[in-house]
Amino acid sequence: MVGGLRVLQNGEVAFAVPAGSVADLRFGLVNTFNQVGAETGRTPASRLLALLFAPDGAPLARQQVIPRLGQFHWRSRLAMDLFCAGYGRRGGSAGIDQTFRTVLDHGPDGEWLFSDLGFDEVRRYVETESGWRYSGEVDLLLVNARLNTEDGEALLDFRSGAEIRLANAIADQAIGSVAGLLERLFEYAEHNPDTATAKNFAAKEAGKTIAGSLVDVVLGALPVDVRPLWKRGRHIRPLAFA
Repeated sequence: MVGGLRVLQNGEVAFAVPAGSVADLRFGLVNTFNQVGAETGRTPASRLLALLFAPDGAPLARQQVIPRLGQFHWRSRLAMDLFCAGYGRRGGSAGIDQTFRTVLDHGPDGEWLFSDLGFDEVRRYVETESGWRYSGEVDLLLVNARLNTEDGEALLDFRSGAEIRLANAIADQAIGSVAGLLERLFEYAEHNPDTATAKNFAAKEAGKTIAGSLVDVVLGALPVDVRPLWKRGRHIRPLAFA
């Protein structure tokens, strides 16, 4: 166990959430479950989580991610969680220090900051826990999270996750934009909450192999005529095999 976050052994995150440090990630995982419970009156058993690795220095991040952080924040809301590695907000993020710089001065609840050091800390942590390896550009990881009601810990299941290399997918015209893909995922999660989350945990408990199950969720969220453009390995692949 690490703080409030525990990763399921053997392979076994309401809003866009700053993850300027591992401490932010740990706190945010539990807090988003509590936020949804407070708004809806029911804390969900499980929840779809996206981890966005889009460093300030990447052209795609500057063009398509940072200017729309406010939109992603409000749109993700009750649908799913979007954690932004290396990003933070003053007063709302742990460990804001001199390594952080302002990248968006009019974001939700004030300015958004970014730290290369914070980004690398989160990258190292997720790589260690999941076996995933960062591409060096802009990556999106989808995993399932659930809250252990007995001890209040957030559990991450990397084994059923998916890795999406956004820079490759956009360069090959498999998707039009980062925002376009995220909107499809937000919409899918809203309309298919059980398919996106709880079913995968039930399958694991029954002893079934579910590695890469969220790959099917991503493809299912895309328009039918776009799906043939997606190449496994170059654009998307099971996180367990990354």
